[in-house]
Amino acid sequence: MAAFTASQASINNGSKVVKINSGESIANVGDGDFLVIANFIVEINRAYVSATNEQLIELVENWPNSNQNNQKCIVIPTTGAFKKAVDALTNANLLVNNNFTAMQDWQTKTGTVTFSNQDGTTTTVKTLKQIENEAQAQMDATHPFPWALRTKDIEALRKANLARYDNGFISLGRETQVSNLNLAQGLWVANDLKSNQLYMGRKIDDANTGGTAETGEAIIVVAGLEFNLKDIATDAAHLEATLHMPEAEDGTRTFDTATGLSVKHASAAIAFASETATNKVVIRRQDVPFIEMFKREITEADPFVYAYGAIQSTASKIEGINTVQNTTRPSSYFGFYKGDTRVGKGINWLTATDTQRKTIAANLKHYIMFDDRTGKWYQYCIRVRFIKGAGNGDWLAIDARKAVKTYSDPFMFSAEAYVKPQGNLDSIDSDINTFTGGVTGSFSNINNRTFRENYKGRDLKDLKGLYVATQSGASLPTNLNVADGECYALVIGCFNRLNQGANNLSNPYGAAWIASNSGNSLKRNYWSSDALVANTVADNFILASDGGIKSTNEQTGNIGTTANGEGILSRLDNRFHDTVYNGGQGGISRDMRYSAKGITITQAKKRVNEMQGDLAPGLERETQVMIYQSSTNTNNNTYIDFDGNETSNFAVGDEIYCETEAGTYVKSTVTRIGAAFLQTEGQDNGCKVNGLVVHLKKTDTSLRGSIERNDVVIDPVNFFNEPTLALGWVGGWRHPSMAQSTRVEATRKLVSSISANRIWKAELADNYGKSTSSPDTVKNDMFIDPSHIISILNYRYKAKVTTESDVKGALEYFDVFYTVRDIVTFGSTFAESLIGKVLKNTYSNNHKGYAPTLNLNISPQTNLIAGVTHAPIDLDNRESGALGIKVLSSVFEEDGLLYAQFNFIELVCSGSNWGDSDSQIPIVPNLSTTINDNATSVIVGTARSAEPLGVLRYA
Repeated sequence: MAAFTASQASINNGSKVVKINSGESIANVGDGDFLVIANFIVEINRAYVSATNEQLIELVENWPNSNQNNQKCIVIPTTGAFKKAVDALTNANLLVNNNFTAMQDWQTKTGTVTFSNQDGTTTTVKTLKQIENEAQAQMDATHPFPWALRTKDIEALRKANLARYDNGFISLGRETQVSNLNLAQGLWVANDLKSNQLYMGRKIDDANTGGTAETGEAIIVVAGLEFNLKDIATDAAHLEATLHMPEAEDGTRTFDTATGLSVKHASAAIAFASETATNKVVIRRQDVPFIEMFKREITEADPFVYAYGAIQSTASKIEGINTVQNTTRPSSYFGFYKGDTRVGKGINWLTATDTQRKTIAANLKHYIMFDDRTGKWYQYCIRVRFIKGAGNGDWLAIDARKAVKTYSDPFMFSAEAYVKPQGNLDSIDSDINTFTGGVTGSFSNINNRTFRENYKGRDLKDLKGLYVATQSGASLPTNLNVADGECYALVIGCFNRLNQGANNLSNPYGAAWIASNSGNSLKRNYWSSDALVANTVADNFILASDGGIKSTNEQTGNIGTTANGEGILSRLDNRFHDTVYNGGQGGISRDMRYSAKGITITQAKKRVNEMQGDLAPGLERETQVMIYQSSTNTNNNTYIDFDGNETSNFAVGDEIYCETEAGTYVKSTVTRIGAAFLQTEGQDNGCKVNGLVVHLKKTDTSLRGSIERNDVVIDPVNFFNEPTLALGWVGGWRHPSMAQSTRVEATRKLVSSISANRIWKAELADNYGKSTSSPDTVKNDMFIDPSHIISILNYRYKAKVTTESDVKGALEYFDVFYTVRDIVTFGSTFAESLIGKVLKNTYSNNHKGYAPTLNLNISPQTNLIAGVTHAPIDLDNRESGALGIKVLSSVFEEDGLLYAQFNFIELVCSGSNWGDSDSQIPIVPNLSTTINDNATSVIVGTARSAEPLGVLRYA
């Protein structure tokens, strides 16, 4: 038994005196005993009663911990008990024979033993085990479950992890070896293309497992805690984590950008009839998966624990102990998205045996902890959520590391629609909240000033890269049923989704069949000779039997779709709407699984070299083409006039081609937009009176990697008489006069072609025909028949890996890269990304390489480079007009992320030299022109990598 127990005791930091407030007598407290208070054990110097009858205990040393008020305490008489036993043993040495059995019992048994003394008397003392047991019993009374994780253990784990890792992925996991099923390292789809399922990680020892990750499963760090993404919502032994995606759009949902309201309508016809200037039907959706981590209390109403904290786990066992399906929480608690009905499996912690608890708790990564402050059990948990974009196109804010640009930059699709945290709630009314003037629950960016002010005194470094669940004013949430306000979001990336509408030029994201004029259930492509034509975008989503063009055939472009009688699928690229791909329409838009280990400058240099060798995916917005009739009444005017609301479709910076008196088309750029007019660069746009205007604008949707493209070769005069083109198209445009005999150059670098890649009409009244166009990847052109009134060329191009930029102060500069070669692995797509032109040179000597920098002129005041001189470049002289680039590469930091920077200049061969005698690169922000040594105008500028290289780590 303890010598002393008190229900209320107090001591201040730096003091030696503990005051017993509850009045218990200290008579049994001895010198050298140990005091236990607030889970700290300290040695006692003496116990005494003050002049005012206060019960006081004096410690040997000053109290080093925080102030303690009215805390429970006990005194363990360890030293006194041992002293008594030792004295008895000392005397017993003289009576070894008489005390031999007693000595054995003292060491091995519980209770008391009696020793014989020299004077013939006896002494009874507690055994060693009895002393230990009583001390442990007293400890357990205030410190139960000593085998469990404690708050201090969690904080120690966090501190250790934060010293090694950032928030992000320690391991991306393994993937399948089947190349066409791999999306990115550790990310893949199944061989049988299961509907709306995406897989992350794969067991290392399974057949057909590929990749180089150290672990089969993906491993992440969130707020300093490491989580294994194992056995999540999976139904196959070789899968580590299954991410379930929401269904593709079917044309029945609208989103209003002005209010943030999303409405599901009874039919596509009603949805499209509801469109206004701000309210649009969603057909180009992007979905964002993320991992939500939260701390939950284990209670009678919520008693389950889960393997590795994953509430969506379907693991059959936890540390060898069988799991069961959790019936205490509704399916909405476990869903990947609103409406998902799957359920997780776990173990009831409150009914588990002590042995089972100890077995599970021995693996710290299950994150089950006991808090002595509250006397309650908790588990740090994760769920995977897949949030569908509220409207069309790119999200406004999905990267928690970026500096705040708007009011707070929460995790949001738009300023009016933000992701709603769920935490430990059974359900939420929607995945996305509507902003109505006061945010009552959102994921905040820690770079938000209000957030930082409300978290004064707290070190926020461990939250970088995470969105943090908050309430109004960026305070800790009290409405999510999470412990200590802990709820975070780690974004995985962004996926572009195809839709369930018919696929044609007016709905490039469609995946369904088009009906035939010979039957509503027949399966046709948009270029089939008897395919129905969409007069409106809505027609693509309305069944032909109801007045639209979508086939009534039950195969609607999903995974179950098979080829029609012509051996073709509904999309030219053979893609389905209920899965995802490694890039392009229906593929990954952004892979944000940043390494928690960070990226060093040395690693960044390798990544820069990969960008120059076509090994980086790139990211850019598609181009939409539309043709308008102007109402301009003056030749060669600065303005282009319109009669209607056409200008609402334009944006400053858009590219246009206007018709001249000679019947040619002059390229220009929009610099200003009026109520019914456009202003273009320069004083003379070359446009004729009431001429046609070809408009090329960037869409609201960014795509990654290899992208399908349609280049339409047509005289704009014929555009208004061709119904298949009347709604415009995504891709490029060429005038027939731009063709060289039977060949026309692709508008982008032609990386690969698609079968049946030329669609044509000999006359407007004819049906479409299809054939192969014999693409030439060196000359970057495709065959056309000049007699055809329309030719549609289909091919794949590479998303740009760079975007224009101001000049940034760099952390390190690398050697100058140069290339004049047509091959993509030698830098031709990299060159196109920088200067917007395609390299076509085929010679193999002195065509690419690196030139050491000899002099870098860097301003000490601004840390910005003003110029660079490099070693002379030895290039073979070729035909006049041959193109190339030279680039000074460097890396810079922004918001904790590392980006590549490229200062570049175009090379143009005169036939005898490349105009590069000074071996210099001018430093010019964004995109401009200069004059080279041969008095030729060349492009010069600065660009940055379209995506971050990773999280900067200096070590």
